[in-house]
Amino acid sequence: MIQLVPSTQVGYFFAWVVVDRAMLKVPVHVPRVLYLNSKAPITEEFPRKHVNKILTHGNPNFNLIEVHLIYSHRNSTAVT
Repeated sequence: MIQLVPSTQVGYFFAWVVVDRAMLKVPVHVPRVLYLNSKAPITEEFPRKHVNKILTHGNPNFNLIEVHLIYSHRNSTAVT
């Protein structure tokens, strides 16, 4: 890889790579994933995907929820 360049859309980049003596521009999407770990049980009012992951620094996994952030514009954020 020669260079990683951000595009006009948040979360999208272009990687300039050399393959067999040819320089290619490869689009790269970097998803925004956030993990919430709550000691209190999560109710159905917060419908998200419960996941089981190993946390850093040996922190225990209580009620771990995965949230995907979608940036449709630089100043607005949607949660799925």
